[in-house]
Amino acid sequence: MRLEVRGIRVAYDGVPVLEDLTLSASPGEVLSVIGPNGAGKSTLLRCVDRILRPRTGAVLIDGKDVAALDPVRLARVVGYVPHAETRGFPVTVFDAVLVGRRPHMGWRVGARDLQVVAEVIEVLGLGHLAMRDVTTLSGGERQKVVLARALAQEPEVLLLDEPTSSLDLRHQLEVLGILRDRVRATGMTAVMAIHDLNLAARYSDRIAILKDGRVFAVGGPEVLTPANIEATYGVKADVVRHAGGLVVIPAEPA
Repeated sequence: MRLEVRGIRVAYDGVPVLEDLTLSASPGEVLSVIGPNGAGKSTLLRCVDRILRPRTGAVLIDGKDVAALDPVRLARVVGYVPHAETRGFPVTVFDAVLVGRRPHMGWRVGARDLQVVAEVIEVLGLGHLAMRDVTTLSGGERQKVVLARALAQEPEVLLLDEPTSSLDLRHQLEVLGILRDRVRATGMTAVMAIHDLNLAARYSDRIAILKDGRVFAVGGPEVLTPANIEATYGVKADVVRHAGGLVVIPAEPA
């Protein structure tokens, strides 16, 4: 489903965070949202998931305003992976991922629900942990469980807020590769807030750069130019092309 964000404005305690922000993402696409701290990346995702209500503007999914969707329909359409989920819940990994099926199964677990959960657990390399208590896992393992729960939801639009922040280098590459492949295979629309510019360049179809609550630039990874990086982050950087794509090499800040 196509996601459209039209002219939304959000303020916290009267301080603008998003200002007339307009952006779109298409089915089968990974759109990464980058920008400095405070640019509004997480706020944008929360508006799409209706955790926050913009003061003005609208968020549309497949042409329908998310404000008009009932909670069950919204849960079937939009999946959300928060930046960090620190609360403990003494359940097994399997049961934690099964929670993602709730919008589809109601109170009864069906064969399809069990199949989807088992598949997602295996795809994310969590099979050996399936019967472990989630509270005994490392931070990176818990983050993979949260991602698995969102994928088990089979959403049309998947929102990810720094999904690799707790993962080591190998698992960052593994998880983002799985995500990209899943998006392409299912036609899901993925919007990912991420700080790592090199991961964004490697795994995104398009990149939106936010600055001061607005879209500063949007396009393919080629928007990661030295000029755009300096204007957004205040840091000089070289951008080098190689067989795998673009690599951003920042200089020391002045």
